[in-house]
Amino acid sequence: MLFPFMWPTKNIILQLQLLACVGLLVSGRIVNLYVPIYYKNLVNALSNQTYWENFWKETAVYVCIKCLQETSVPFGLLFVLREFLTIKVSLYSKRTIQVTLFRHLHLLSTKWHLNCKIGEVMESMQRGVTSIDKLLQDILFKLIPAFCDCVIAIVYFTRSFNGWFGLLLFVWITSYTVATVWMIEWKTKFQRVMNLKDNKAKHIAYDSLLNFKTVKCFSSEEFEALKFQSAVLDFQVSEFFKLWSLSLLHVVQTLVKYAGLIGGTLLCGKYVLDGKLQIGDFILCETYIAQLYKPLTSLGNDYMEIQMKFIDLENILDLFNEKIDLRDKKDAVKLNSGTTSIHFNDVCFSYLHLKPILNHVNFTINAGQRVALVGAPGSGKTTIIRLLLRFFDPNSGTIELNGSNIKDVQQNSLRDIIGLVPQDCDLFSGDVMTNITYGMSTTDDKVTDAAKLVDIHDRILDMPDQYLTYVGERGQMLTREERQRLVIARTITKDANILIFDEPTSNLDNIAAAKILRSIKETYSDKKHTVLIATHNLSMAVDCDRILVIHQGEIVESGKHIDLIRLNGVYTRMWQQQPDHDEENICMPGLSGHSINS
Repeated sequence: MLFPFMWPTKNIILQLQLLACVGLLVSGRIVNLYVPIYYKNLVNALSNQTYWENFWKETAVYVCIKCLQETSVPFGLLFVLREFLTIKVSLYSKRTIQVTLFRHLHLLSTKWHLNCKIGEVMESMQRGVTSIDKLLQDILFKLIPAFCDCVIAIVYFTRSFNGWFGLLLFVWITSYTVATVWMIEWKTKFQRVMNLKDNKAKHIAYDSLLNFKTVKCFSSEEFEALKFQSAVLDFQVSEFFKLWSLSLLHVVQTLVKYAGLIGGTLLCGKYVLDGKLQIGDFILCETYIAQLYKPLTSLGNDYMEIQMKFIDLENILDLFNEKIDLRDKKDAVKLNSGTTSIHFNDVCFSYLHLKPILNHVNFTINAGQRVALVGAPGSGKTTIIRLLLRFFDPNSGTIELNGSNIKDVQQNSLRDIIGLVPQDCDLFSGDVMTNITYGMSTTDDKVTDAAKLVDIHDRILDMPDQYLTYVGERGQMLTREERQRLVIARTITKDANILIFDEPTSNLDNIAAAKILRSIKETYSDKKHTVLIATHNLSMAVDCDRILVIHQGEIVESGKHIDLIRLNGVYTRMWQQQPDHDEENICMPGLSGHSINS
């Protein structure tokens, strides 16, 4: 699953760079072998009082290969070159996994987004991106070379000295590796728990800062600080056990490491004293064993790092494994633009198979009609809109646009022809212009026309940077009314075939709401747009072509305002319960002649 992010499948240049790095790794193994050999030759040359000409040649070769050696301090040329060649590969890996995961998260269902904890998701994403980048480095450029260095050392000592030296190295390396792996596996459980607690602490911090106004209103700064402190302390309990186990691991590694050094020194020293080896061989043995400290340490540390990286990746892999519930069919067609009719045919729906939200809903909205969907809060108005946008699929029944089942069309083409003003005024932390033109290529004239239509153009001109004024995180630097006007302007700018207004004036006073609704009516009176207004404020529905009354998940009444009043049913009771308004406000000049008294 991770391989596509680690291997640049679509970039031949990056593939060649990665293969060149492998070539440098092989060269590094050869260089590591010859460094102690040439050091031995220098010692023997001095001991035997060789000629100067031979000595400076041996010295020149030794310095050259020492300069190339990866383990040199400072770093050898082979290491530096390899690091340079992997820069773009590393950036490719991080970019690919970030974009792929980001795209995947947006494809997940609305249900998942409603239930997810965004703070934990962002923390998991950050750790996972860092981990996959380091994973390639640790496995390919550290763990495998360290293993090769150990194998080469065993073979070289066996052939150049005798089997006892090879056996000693084999037992030493095996003991070190087994002890390290066993203790790391034991330590892993602390890391896994620590990650979960870290995610929890980050989510608490994110949630608290996101709702800072509520915190300030209730003077709960200290309460939030104590809650965060409790989460951090809980995290640090697991962190303590992790660090304690890490210290114990280092103690064991040190003991095994120097046990091997003692064994190698005694064995080689005995052979030198017996006249079977020269002083240079002793120096070679000591130098090679010391040189093996780095690959041995890498075998342990890199294995531990890889384990930790895989643990960090567990959360991000869980995100990748989240099922995308609503996928386009293979033969899904593109929904053509144009005036569009809407048809709900016996639609039933419930969230998580709990209490039914919609029960056998049937209605048709003809192309070009302005229809109001009215009902008390929680009656199912917003659910109908979510189903129409295909954020969810109904449990049974069908939803059709111009006779096409929305399950058979491409989701993007479906949402392209629908413009929505949601209940929540969602703005991005950009400027005014960016928020109005979000996701669209349009002209400045269309933007200003939309702003004028919702009566916010003059306010924008009074702002410090006018249409380039920064609106803050989620638009918090604007009033709720201004945010709602911008959201309506965004939808109008989209100029979609179907316009849906979900409680579009909930943050506006009656006079402002009436003015905006009158502008909307005048703009879309050409019957080229199908308009659906979902509201519990019946004054917005008075002048619509038809009103659908939803009660407890069912369409119980349908007709024009005056006809529904005469029925003396659910709509009439809702109308009588509306707050008293002046006739001027309720009538909405230019929209209706009906007052509350009618």
